[in-house]
Amino acid sequence: MKLLLLFFLTKILFSEEVINLQFQNDLISLKKQKSKLEKNNFYNPYIFKNRKFDSRFLNESIKDKGIEVTKKIIHLEKNQKLKFLISEKLNHKLEIKEFSKNLFSNELDYSKLKILLNGKENSSNELQSNIEQNKIEIIAETEIKLESLKLVPKKIKTQTDILFIVIDSLRADVTGFNGAKFNATPNLDIFSKSATNYKTHFVNSSWTRPSTFIFFTGLYASKHFLNFWDYPVFKNEIQSFYKSKISLLPEVLSKNGYNTFMIGNNPFLTEHRGIGADAGFEVYFDFSYFEKDTLRISTKAKEFYDGLKKNRSPYFLFLNFNDPHKPYTPTTEFLNKIQNADQVDLRKKEYLGEVRFVDEEIGKILEILKQKNLFENTLILISSDHGEVMNPAHAKSIFNGVYTLFGHGQGLYDEDIHSPLLIKYPNQKKEISISKLTRSIDLFPTILEETNIEIPDKLDGIALQKIEKEKENRIYYGESRGVIGIRDQNYKWQQKVFGFSREGKHWNGIVSDEPSFLFDIKKDKEETSSINDQNKKKYYYNLAHQFWKKNSIFTTRIKNDDKEKEIYFESFTNLGKIRLTDKTGQPIENKEFLESQKGFVFEKKLKPFELVEFHYISYPDIEFPKFKIYSDEKEISKKNFGAGEKDIYPFQCQNPKDCQKLFLAKNHIPEIPKKNEFRVQIWYNTNKNEFSSSKNELGQEAIDILKKQGYIQ
Repeated sequence: MKLLLLFFLTKILFSEEVINLQFQNDLISLKKQKSKLEKNNFYNPYIFKNRKFDSRFLNESIKDKGIEVTKKIIHLEKNQKLKFLISEKLNHKLEIKEFSKNLFSNELDYSKLKILLNGKENSSNELQSNIEQNKIEIIAETEIKLESLKLVPKKIKTQTDILFIVIDSLRADVTGFNGAKFNATPNLDIFSKSATNYKTHFVNSSWTRPSTFIFFTGLYASKHFLNFWDYPVFKNEIQSFYKSKISLLPEVLSKNGYNTFMIGNNPFLTEHRGIGADAGFEVYFDFSYFEKDTLRISTKAKEFYDGLKKNRSPYFLFLNFNDPHKPYTPTTEFLNKIQNADQVDLRKKEYLGEVRFVDEEIGKILEILKQKNLFENTLILISSDHGEVMNPAHAKSIFNGVYTLFGHGQGLYDEDIHSPLLIKYPNQKKEISISKLTRSIDLFPTILEETNIEIPDKLDGIALQKIEKEKENRIYYGESRGVIGIRDQNYKWQQKVFGFSREGKHWNGIVSDEPSFLFDIKKDKEETSSINDQNKKKYYYNLAHQFWKKNSIFTTRIKNDDKEKEIYFESFTNLGKIRLTDKTGQPIENKEFLESQKGFVFEKKLKPFELVEFHYISYPDIEFPKFKIYSDEKEISKKNFGAGEKDIYPFQCQNPKDCQKLFLAKNHIPEIPKKNEFRVQIWYNTNKNEFSSSKNELGQEAIDILKKQGYIQ
C-alpha cells in the first residue's frame, strides 16, 4: 500500500524565486509514523508551522572525522509518496539531494525516485507547465534519505548571500578599528575600511547560549523559554521553545530559498546533548569535540566556498569561532605579534594572542571571497557573543558570588557586553562609523531588511539601516545569570534577580534581597563606584520591568453575595515566592496584603455584593502556586470555587499537570458571577506550556565538551 504525504503550498511562486519545499509546508497529512527513532536521530521541529513531530522528518547526526554533522532530512520508505500543490506556472528544476556526510553532497540518482507532474510521469527533473495549478508527486522507488528539496527556476534572481561571523568572547576595546593599539586585529582593521562600524554595540546577554539565540530570534533571552541560569536545558523548556511561534532566522531564510549552514564550535545549537536546542539550520558542522578547532573551522569554510556553484541558491553561513574563549593557549608566533601589552596581565596578553590567531584565519576567509568575486555582493556581519571580564573589581560577581575574572556570564558590565560589530552591506565601498547605541537583538531584522524578506511581528530588535535618522536613542536591556540591566548614554543600572533561577547548586529556593547598582558611565567608565540616587534607581527599575515579560500572571476574583463575610486567601510556593503584581505582572505593594516568606495573605471582611480582584506571579516561574481559601473560618466549598476560563472546580483531577491546565484562561476570562452569588475564581494567562521544577543533570558527553571549551572546571 502506498503511503501519502500531502503538502499544500499556499505561497505563490514567482519565476525568479527559489522555493525550499522542505521548509514551506502549511499542512501535512500523515498516514504512518515509526514508533522509535534510530540512535543519533532527532525530530526536526521546524518542518511544520504547527510543530508536529513525525519520525520521517529528522535531524540526522553523524560524526565525520570528529566533526559532528547534523542535517535536516526526509526519510522515505519504498513506495512512500510526497504530493505538492503549486499555484503557479512552472519553468523550474526540481533539485533534490540525497543525504551525505559531506558539506556538498552529490546530486541524487533520479532513478531512485519517480516524478509525476499533473499525473504524468516526468522523464527528467525539469518541470514545465503553462497552467496555474500544478500537482507534483515524488514516489520513492527504494528507501531513501533526502537532505534538500527545492524548486529552482531556470534563471535565478540574484539574491544577497550572507556571511555572519561570531568570535566568541571578543571584547570591543581590544580591536584596532575601535582604537586599541595591540595589533591584535590587523585583518579586521582592513575589513573595517569598507564596512560600517557600530562602535557602541552591546549584546543582550553575557554568555553564549542565550546570546546566540538572541541573534537568531531578535528577542530577549527570557522570551526563548530556554533557561540561561545553568547549562542543562530542561525538557519542558525545549517543548515550549519548539511549540512557540518564535521565528528563527535560519528557518525564515530557508523558507525564502536560502541554503543555511552553521560551521563552528557552538555546542548549544543542537538538542541531543541536553545543553541546547535546534536553531533551525539545514546543516550543522559542529567542532565542539575539538580543543584546537580554529584551523579546522576555517578549512571547512574554505571547502564551503570552493563548493559553491555559479547557478545556485543564495546561502546563509554562520561561522562561529570559539577562540579566544578560555582556556587561552596561543602559540608563541601569535603571542609575539601582540604590541604594547607589557603593562597588561599575562592572561590578557595570552587572550590577545588568540584574538590575533583568529583574526588571521578570518582574513584568509575574506580573501577567498574576494578571489571568487563574492565579496562585494555579500552581506557580511562580524561580531562576538559577549565580552570578557578583566577588571579585578568585577572578579567576584555581586549578583551570585561566582568568581568570574577572565570569564563571563555573571554580570552585565560593559566589559561583559560591549562587543564589536562590523557590517559590510552589499557593494559598500567606504568606511562608516556610527556611535549610536545598538543591540544584538537588532541583527535579525537588519539581515531580513537587507534581503527584502518580511520581518516577523513582535521582534524586540529594530533594523539598523535607518538608525542615523532616528530621533530617539535606543535603550539597552539585558539579562544574564541572576542579573538584569539597563543602559543608556549616561547610566548603567543592574539588579540582582531570582526571576530566571532554578532549584539546584546556584539557588536553594529562597528568594532574598535583590539589590540594584547604578553607575554613572560618563564619569565612571569602569563601573566600580555605584551611586545612590533613589529616583534614578526607581526609574530604571520600572523601565527594566517593562522589558522583562512575565510568563504566567494569576488573577483571583472574589465576588460576595448579600451577606458580610470574613475572607482569608493565601497563596504560596515551595520554590521561590508568590509576588503581588499589577495585571501586567509588574511588582506592586498593597497594604491590604500581608507578605509572607513564601507568598502573601489577603484577609478582609467583604461587604454585601463587594467584588475584589488582584494579580500575582510565581517567582521564579517554575512551580504552580498553592492556595488556602476560607470564608468565615471555613474552607471554601466546591460550589463556590471555580478555576480557569471554564470556571469549574479544579481539585478532582488526578494528575497535577492536568490540574494546572484547568486554571488556564487561554481564550477568555470567566464571567463575573451573578449578583446574588458568592464565588472565588482563579485563573492565569501564560505564554509557557507548563510549570516544572524538575531537575536535569548534564550527561558525560556534555560535561566533556564544556570542560574542553573552558565553560566548566
